[in-house]
Amino acid sequence: MADPQGLFLFSGIDPTKILSASYTLSHGITPGVCTIQMAPQPVLPAAIGTLAVKFGTLTQQFVGCKIDAVRLRHTPGGLVWSIRIFDRRWRWRFGGVVGHYNLRNDSGELQEDTKKTPQELAQLLLNQMGEVGYNVSDLPNDTNSEVHWSWTNPATELAQLAESLGCRVVLQLNGTVALRRTGVGLALPVTSAAMNDSFGVDDSEKPSAIWCVCGEARFQKRFELEAVGKDVDGEIKLPDDLSYAPADWKTVHPETFTELAEDDEALAAARESMYRWYRIKTPVDIPTIEGLVEAVEITDDDKWRLMPLLSEKVETKLDETTKKQVPKPATVHGKHTVTQVENLKPDDDPDPTKVSVLFTIDAARGIVKFQRPVYWMKDEKSHPAELYLETSCPLRDVETREPLRYAVTRTLSATSGTQPQIVHRPEIVATARVEYDDDGTVIGAVSGVVDNIDTENLSDQANHYIDAATQEYAADVSGDRTYAGALWINPDGAIQQVTWMVNTSGMTTRASRNTEHNPLVSDYKTRRRNEQADADAAGDPGGPIRSSGSPAWQKKNLAAAIASLGNMSEKTLE
Repeated sequence: MADPQGLFLFSGIDPTKILSASYTLSHGITPGVCTIQMAPQPVLPAAIGTLAVKFGTLTQQFVGCKIDAVRLRHTPGGLVWSIRIFDRRWRWRFGGVVGHYNLRNDSGELQEDTKKTPQELAQLLLNQMGEVGYNVSDLPNDTNSEVHWSWTNPATELAQLAESLGCRVVLQLNGTVALRRTGVGLALPVTSAAMNDSFGVDDSEKPSAIWCVCGEARFQKRFELEAVGKDVDGEIKLPDDLSYAPADWKTVHPETFTELAEDDEALAAARESMYRWYRIKTPVDIPTIEGLVEAVEITDDDKWRLMPLLSEKVETKLDETTKKQVPKPATVHGKHTVTQVENLKPDDDPDPTKVSVLFTIDAARGIVKFQRPVYWMKDEKSHPAELYLETSCPLRDVETREPLRYAVTRTLSATSGTQPQIVHRPEIVATARVEYDDDGTVIGAVSGVVDNIDTENLSDQANHYIDAATQEYAADVSGDRTYAGALWINPDGAIQQVTWMVNTSGMTTRASRNTEHNPLVSDYKTRRRNEQADADAAGDPGGPIRSSGSPAWQKKNLAAAIASLGNMSEKTLE
């Protein structure tokens, strides 16, 4: 070759037969590709080996590379082997990872025993990939996004995690993996070896704005309840509107309803529902919560806006068994008569107004269903209890019927004329809790509202993800420079692509900052789309000969292909 100082070496390949070679190292989890054009040799190269780029006395090695494909072609100068070699990231196609982290309860509270920071998640994934010596310190570490890995590919999950926080997966020259902030890194080297360069501004098409839309907001308040019953036709009605309603319910036994014994259907319906079922009473007042909702009155016609009712509060308590914070369960309080044979709940909050009878919540209809009748004996007559339910619920938009969500917006272009880009972060949940004065009334007067928008810095959390999304549209100054010889330029968050090439003219190194230069390599966005699919298609007739990792298989198929060209006998390969 014209420049004996520049060499590409690979296990089992005679370097003197190489006509040209190049290797491009790029961001991401897709393996970089080395392409070698060479004269045929009588022995086959190893399926897996070390790729080395040598220049003078310096050598850069890339271990664990694998021959992906070999093509045979006729040229005016004779038969040429075209060999494609993947760098060690080819192994990342395989493997599975299992885990469910950063779970939240119905009130949006993070479950501490599932908590993992982004850097801890990245470490789990890299460990599963078999990586050592990695660096994840650039990854923002103050969010707790829910992840659910069910035998998913760890490299794909790593790329997704990094990208969601404005980083990329970078394979470095020393063979280790780093997560680097996109666009942050060194300048291209300025040396006397520079042959030519170009610079520009890459200004991507950008949306008018980016919205970070968070999880469904949760509101905790007290709901006044009213007694209801189930009619024989299944309809839910006020007690006096039931078809079997007596002249005066106060004269009917509140548990046995023996006065209705002549009508089996009425007796069954009364025993199932009367003094057991209590429904949310309207109107319901929702107070103003800054940054989330203006004060609104919910009427009976739009009570659907509060559904489904949850069985947990926004408030939490310490679980004595697990020593973790868990949501407090919904509770019912009010004026009622405590019977001697109640199925009691474990009661860690003694309160004479608290109803200790077990209950469930019909979430879709807003009905509390007790396991036993709950009533109020006054003047030796039974009355419906005067109760309220304290729990949490969503608040649905009156037009779209979707639950309200906390959202942060950032304008990118006032002139683009596009719709905003939506970034979904369901793990960020706004909560609000109405506080009351116990003033002697059943519910009490509203004394204030406590929310987590400021205390948990929801805006900062959302802006982390907006920052990451915004980087895609930054008008970066890009550079592309070619050098004579070999320079060992390490990729980082800004240097996105490096190519080493040798041919009859000698060896060159080409590097790009905030852009990519090799038109034969799919750009980063395309690679990210393709990484979700199977990157290793089966070999088809007339297509590349793909190694299976077995030298015997490789030798048999390569020998057959060469023999079919009529230029070399199979014996020469034995």
